[in-house]
Amino acid sequence: MASYPGRYYGDRKIPPQKKSMHHYCVLGNIGSIKESLGDEVWSYLLNSPVGCICKLVESDFIWSAKTVHNVITRQLATEKNHEIWCLVDDQPIRFSLCKFAAISGMNSQPYEETGTWDTDHKELWGDMKISLTDGPSWDDLKEVLRRCRTWSFDKRRMVGCLCVIAVGVLGLHSSTKIPLKFAKTVLDVEAFEQFPWGRVACESLIEFVKLADLNSKSYTIGGFVPILQIWVYEAITILGERFGNKIDGMEVPLLSWAGSRKRFNFDDLVLEEKNNQVKVRVRHIIVNNGEDPKPRWSDDTEDVGVDKLLEDILHDRLPRNVWSLEAESKSKGKEPVDESDDDFVEACISRTAKNLPRNNKRKGETSVKESETVRKGEIEQKMSSMEVNVSAKMASIEGKVGSKMASMEGMVQGKLCQFENELKAVKELEKNASKEEAMHSSGSLKDDGNSKDPSWMVMQKQTSDGMTMQCVARSTPAFVKEAVFPPYKPTDDLIDITDEVAKADDATMAKPTDSGSTFSNPVEHANCNKVDMALNALAGALGVKTPAPKRNKQKAPSQLSPFLGKSAVSRLKDGVIRSLRAYDPFHEIEPFKMAQLIERINEEKENPIGSFVGSCNFYKTLMTPKERWPKNDLKFGWLGECHISSFAHLLRKRFLCDPTPFYSTRIAFLDQCWVSSWYHDYKQFAINTMNFMFRESYIEVMNGVYPYYAITNKKWVADVDHLYFAHNIKGRHWIGLHVNLVRQHIDVYDCIISAYSDKEIIEEVKPYARMLPYMLRSIAPPASKKDIVLKQYTIYRRRSNVPQNIQSGDCGVYTCKFLECLALGYSFEGIND
Repeated sequence: MASYPGRYYGDRKIPPQKKSMHHYCVLGNIGSIKESLGDEVWSYLLNSPVGCICKLVESDFIWSAKTVHNVITRQLATEKNHEIWCLVDDQPIRFSLCKFAAISGMNSQPYEETGTWDTDHKELWGDMKISLTDGPSWDDLKEVLRRCRTWSFDKRRMVGCLCVIAVGVLGLHSSTKIPLKFAKTVLDVEAFEQFPWGRVACESLIEFVKLADLNSKSYTIGGFVPILQIWVYEAITILGERFGNKIDGMEVPLLSWAGSRKRFNFDDLVLEEKNNQVKVRVRHIIVNNGEDPKPRWSDDTEDVGVDKLLEDILHDRLPRNVWSLEAESKSKGKEPVDESDDDFVEACISRTAKNLPRNNKRKGETSVKESETVRKGEIEQKMSSMEVNVSAKMASIEGKVGSKMASMEGMVQGKLCQFENELKAVKELEKNASKEEAMHSSGSLKDDGNSKDPSWMVMQKQTSDGMTMQCVARSTPAFVKEAVFPPYKPTDDLIDITDEVAKADDATMAKPTDSGSTFSNPVEHANCNKVDMALNALAGALGVKTPAPKRNKQKAPSQLSPFLGKSAVSRLKDGVIRSLRAYDPFHEIEPFKMAQLIERINEEKENPIGSFVGSCNFYKTLMTPKERWPKNDLKFGWLGECHISSFAHLLRKRFLCDPTPFYSTRIAFLDQCWVSSWYHDYKQFAINTMNFMFRESYIEVMNGVYPYYAITNKKWVADVDHLYFAHNIKGRHWIGLHVNLVRQHIDVYDCIISAYSDKEIIEEVKPYARMLPYMLRSIAPPASKKDIVLKQYTIYRRRSNVPQNIQSGDCGVYTCKFLECLALGYSFEGIND
């Protein structure tokens, strides 16, 4: 073991994963270049020497930081600059250029001294608007991607290659520049395709791993980090079997593992593997057939321990448990000393011992026993002097405390005397007051309740024993309430209205049939008005004030017609002012329009050539009632994405009318095809939310210039507060979504609540809720970006007053009517099977 390298962190000092590992290799950034540069450039990149990175972007690979952290924290301390050795339960495994080439299949040959990439780069660098002394960074390339759509294929190819180099090959920070010698290779197709990008990527990755502070709370690794996870699955059998999700038939191991992010305890997994397989199954080193197991690097350093370890592995003579046995022997050989976290305690002690003189007697010093005797005498002398000092100190302290106590005693005695005198004076005053009160009480008792003072009286009071006794108590005069009306004063200015009241009474004394304020009989209403007028006249003659009549409330002009048809139930939502051009969403279609539609469908059936493809089936799906659906096709009448998109377009066309029929002009209807792509982009967005670059279509939608056939030029937040769109769950069910950008809230309207649980619905809507704040920040002005809170929108599933599709199969129609009624400001009354 002495010739093998030791552990980097020591035994039982492996740093735990306090926070998730960060990395710069965001595959979602590479995926975003496909839309900006076009399919032609993307096809070239897939077949290029760095194509395996682009193919990994298109796969369903799942990154697991915990898997990589558990292995790279078990490194061995070596002198090699381009190799990583790790120890898994005394089983060493190596990550080197050989392993990188075997997994990725990229060119890993040694660098050539001469190359054809040293060409003039002023033209391309000038178009990209970057400095000529450095290559571009990912931040520079993101700006280039926004304006390079009209460039030639050759320039777009160069930009695409630079993007893959920055994010995938080198895995640099977004603001770090690509070295100029690497960036200029994209100017020549042959130089780019022959360059050893595998060696470049391997060198960058290992350098980042060795520089990372794995013991800190959070750390970041650059380079092409996904290959580390593939290496772990390939090298440690149990991890690949449990969590790798291997895919058979792929061209390179890089694409043969889907990965996972399941939780597990690494030490428990190793212990389980040992119990089942005696030892952990690993592949120490992996090389291609006929390849030298020692990769050649011009600047690498020699390490005898690593060379010895590699020779023993190749000749199958590696001892078992050598690192564990060495750790046990070290712990047994140590003397019992205080525990320390310093790994270099022993070294310091040994160096101190070497510096001591070997022969003390030659310098005239005393022996060890004599020195101990002298030290004992010195200690006893110091102890005796300390006792004398302590006793003197105690005596002085006692004297000071005694004087303080005496002075405080005198002060307390004086305060007590002063308090006694004040208490005597108070008692004298109380005695005088009680004598005066007794004199008044005796006078009242002599009067026996017949005193002239009516405020005192003798009362009988019952005690707790049941006996009665007399007591004197003050009586309270009875409270007399003032009259509401002033006293009547006779006057001659009276008007006799008896005859008028009698006439009105005879004419209309019958009670109305309706007890409410609204009369169904107009004759009754008129008679009651006459009675009110007569009573008001009588009250005025008597001088009684009557309350002012209530004002008749009238609805605003926009609310004069809140009823649909002859229904007595108002379908207008509370707090919503209806547009003057609002229409009835439940109005039956006019017969002549239906006849025209049927005539057109019949014409297309007879003459299908030249007609719009699928338009006949489009309307047939909408018009066929469910009882006439084919029995062998249960999904015949289900609305598809084309139906929902067409309906959203219809609402957008109505919205563009002036005035709009909807309750507000600050609303927007999203295109269903774009919504579907938005939902599917969430997988790449979740990998790295902060560095995800939104495509150009996102910017266009949020600025109101997409879709191109219904441009509104209304920007989200600035001009739009509400978004309406539909969402399809796994191709089986439609739900309606209403996004409130002001409240950062999403309401879900589902016509079949029993189909999915609340948890499932929230998971389906979560992509929109998480991505919306990041989308808004991407279009916000630079000064306002920091004020946008990147918090997920709240999600609420509406249950009350949401009609349910009992017969099922019509969730698409229900969703369309939900969105239409919400935009018009109507409730959902009238939507049914």
